[in-house]
Amino acid sequence: MLIINTRNLLKKECSVSFFGISYLYIKLFLLPIAIIIVGMFFGTFSNNAAHPVLICIGIVCWNLFSSTIYGIINGFLKRAGLIKSYPIHYASFILVALIITISEAIISILYIQFFCYFNNHNYHINTSVLLFGVLYTSVFAVPIGVIFLFACVYRKWVLYLLPLFFIAILSITPIFNNLENGNVLIKGIHYFNPLSYYLNEVHKPCITVIALFEHIGGMLLIGVFLSLTSIYLLLKQKYFIQIFL
Repeated sequence: MLIINTRNLLKKECSVSFFGISYLYIKLFLLPIAIIIVGMFFGTFSNNAAHPVLICIGIVCWNLFSSTIYGIINGFLKRAGLIKSYPIHYASFILVALIITISEAIISILYIQFFCYFNNHNYHINTSVLLFGVLYTSVFAVPIGVIFLFACVYRKWVLYLLPLFFIAILSITPIFNNLENGNVLIKGIHYFNPLSYYLNEVHKPCITVIALFEHIGGMLLIGVFLSLTSIYLLLKQKYFIQIFL
């Protein structure tokens, strides 16, 4: 049931078109290019060879984080009528959001690696480190997305606050520099943002997946626990989405 529902919902998402061109393909292939362009543009203001790549990685993580949260919420609310009419597994909406956003992040990673290779960039980062970041970001995006989903169902006005939340997360995410370069107040705020822990490690030279597990492996386990707990609580609320209808 879960696999069938996920497949059918994914087909519905793929069928959405915008001016005759599939919006999904635009999101998957053109948005990552825009991320690279933005990262390289801001990176030109620094003499640090690694700076443009690190900006791109930070934007990719933030975009994955915000897109997953929005995808979970929008998937439920947009398909609320289907939930009332058909026995759709709630976890299917989360899986569809993750499939789309993770695919977009992986394509962005490939673009970053191609840029470094073909432009003889002086800074290279292992693909495994970037894939770790995709996993790390996703497991924290799921519980926050579920929390906002509950809030949006019971208080519809919360939906209009989401853009402000995403901008706030962007402002406290160390995309353009690491935590060591900020003041005490900024550092204190950054530590409430789970993305900061991963991006701060990525800013370190010659970072490896083993080093990431040693430094933030505990945070990853916390994220996995929160994701599983939030999904479990969501599945226990069988009829709550009908409140939104």
